[in-house]
Parts: sequence; structure tokens; C-alpha cells
Amino acid sequence: MKRITLTVALALLMAAVITVVAVLTGVADDRTITPFPTASATGPPPTADDTILQRLNLWPAYGYGPARTFANPTSTLHPPYKVKWKLDVGDLLEFPPTTWGDRLYFNAGHGYVYCCRAATGKVLWRYNTGGKLATTPAISGDSVYIASMRGLVYALDRFTGKVRWTFETQSPTESSPLIWKDRVIFGSWEGTVYALDKGTGEVIWEFQTGDRVHSSPALYKGRIIFGSYDGSVYAVDYDGNQLWRYRARHMFFLRDRFYTTPAVAYDTVYIGSLVGTMYALDVNTGNERWSRTIGGRIYSSAAVWNNRVFFGSYDRTFYALDAAKGRVLWTFSDGEPVSGAPSVIGGLVYFSTFAGRTYAADGEVGRIEWEYDDGRYSPAVTWGESLILMGSRTIYALTMAK
Repeated sequence: MKRITLTVALALLMAAVITVVAVLTGVADDRTITPFPTASATGPPPTADDTILQRLNLWPAYGYGPARTFANPTSTLHPPYKVKWKLDVGDLLEFPPTTWGDRLYFNAGHGYVYCCRAATGKVLWRYNTGGKLATTPAISGDSVYIASMRGLVYALDRFTGKVRWTFETQSPTESSPLIWKDRVIFGSWEGTVYALDKGTGEVIWEFQTGDRVHSSPALYKGRIIFGSYDGSVYAVDYDGNQLWRYRARHMFFLRDRFYTTPAVAYDTVYIGSLVGTMYALDVNTGNERWSRTIGGRIYSSAAVWNNRVFFGSYDRTFYALDAAKGRVLWTFSDGEPVSGAPSVIGGLVYFSTFAGRTYAADGEVGRIEWEYDDGRYSPAVTWGESLILMGSRTIYALTMAK
């Protein structure tokens, strides 16, 4: 009898310990909490509403459009390719360029902003910020907006490179700016998200999180969404008022954090964490739809296309998940980590690995259709009939081989 009582007591104690651990740490499990909006999943993700963007195959922001889906839905570019021009900048190329009009703009790691003629690669101007850059420029009107690790945000004349205004934050920023109406919105390491007047650089509002904000803000149906190192994903409105906050569940006593930029499609926010979980959240409420925990940190912002979510991980694997349920559809590995965001162009998903190679895989089945012997981070955007490819230190314009 004593033995039975002791066994029951131990079982109850173990159940209590497991419950306490689960409550305190929020152990991640792959379960659906709110249903996926199947009606929204019947078509492609929303795209930028500028018809010029689609007609000319431009790519004016980090992630293509404000929802940061990293997918150009109209491009027909497809390998094999030939090199039209290349430009070796002798510096790290970590973030993809933006293309607008007849020009492309990109940041090199140690401080230079470049403006090139997109048709020829000729450098039209170069501006030295004097510090490291880990963002993509944003274009609006006649200005290009740059966020830097020096804690400075610049508005430059996009035709001449002359400074229009600067704004100083309290810490570095790796957050590529979002332009929404008259505002420039970005995050910084002091945990603040700023909205500046895009014409003057004056602060319109500030939103404070509990830790660093590396994430670039995304915009979807009047909501600005971003992640923080405090383990939360936030949605705020045009005036910086919080609409919802999602707190990530932790893996036992390991604190979760968000580095990546959210991609928003199908009324769902897709964002990966440093614990190694891809979350799908209801964009209207912040409630979780599903989560998928993998084997390594996720620094790669996701691309979303055709009901699929694409991203890489430090577990040396590139993933394609079902956007509705989070099921793994296919994977690829060349044995090296994947850190940069992929891009979907012409039905192919382009990604690079730390092996120094760029791949283009069929987005449906994962078959590698093309590869190139350069690349490390976020590889490809579009300009007209050219694929603009970012190597480790060289930028290429590729055209389809006849």
C-alpha cells in the first residue's frame, strides 16, 4: 500500500513539475491555435498596387513590397542566364538592392551607399556614411532612405546622393526602412520603433519594446508588424498605437527572440525566431495559427508564394513549408547555413548559403534548376529583363540566354 501511495505521489509530483515548467517556459509545440483563412489562400499574396512596379519588374524595397513577401508575382525571368555586367565593390554585400526607374541602390557593408545605372552597372554616385551598413535602402519620390549601424538615418537625393536630412537614434539600426504615406518607419537596438516625417526627419512617434529591434517593419492592411528581441511580435497602427502583441513560447529555459523581418500574406504573419521556430500568426488578432520548430536558429526572413513559406536556417537546411498548416513540403542542404532572405522570381526561389553559392529551386517541388558560384546572403531582385544577383562582394546583372 505504501509503495502504491509513493508511486502515485511521485506521479503527481512529476505532473506538477511538468506543468510548472510548461507554464514558466512555454514549451513550443507544433499545434494550431486559430484556423487558417482558407478563403484567403486561394490566390497569390497581395502585391504592391503600383502597376509600374509590375510592368517594369522593379523592386523598390526590402522584401519587394511593404508586406515583405520577397516574391515578384509577375516576372517571367528564368535560367539559363548570361552575365550582362558585373560590379566588384570589394566589400560585403549582405542585403539586396532596390531598383527604381533606371537605377539600382544598395548598401555595402563598411559604409558606402551606391547608386548605379541598372542597364550598365555604371556607378552614378557613392555616399560614405562612415559606418557599417546592414540594411536595404528604401525609395520614395526623389529620396532614398538609409539606416546605419552608426545610429544615423539618412534621406539622400536619389539622383545626386546629396544629404537632405539625417536623424540620430540612440543606438545602431539593422532595420530596413518602411515608407508609409508621409512616414519613414524603422527599428533600432535600443528597442524603439520610430516614425519620422519623410520630408524633414522629425519624429512623429516612438514605440518602445522590451529589447533590441532588428526586424524591418512590414505593412499589411493598415498594420505595421515587427519582431523584437524581447520575444514578442507587435502590430501597431499608423499613429503608433499597439493593436496586439504576441509573446513567443520558450523552449524550456531558453529565451526566444526575433531577428527576422515578418512576411505577411493570407492574413497571416510569418516570422522565424532564434530558438528555431517559424510562427504563423493571425494578422488581425496576433493569435497563433501554427508553429514549426526546426533544428537551428532562423536569421533568414521568409518569402511567401503560392501557399508556401520559404526560409533558411543555421541547421544547414533550406525549407519550404505549407503556408496553411506549417507542414514541411521539401528541404535542401549543401551542408552550410542559410542566413539571408530568399526571393521568388518566375516561380523559382533563389537563395544563397555560406558555401558561397546561389541556387534557384522550383518552388513547387524543390528541384534545383540553376546555381551560380557566388553569393552568401540575400541573392536576387528584378529590374526589367535583368536578374540582379548579389554575390559576396560583386553585384551582377544577368539576362536570359537566348
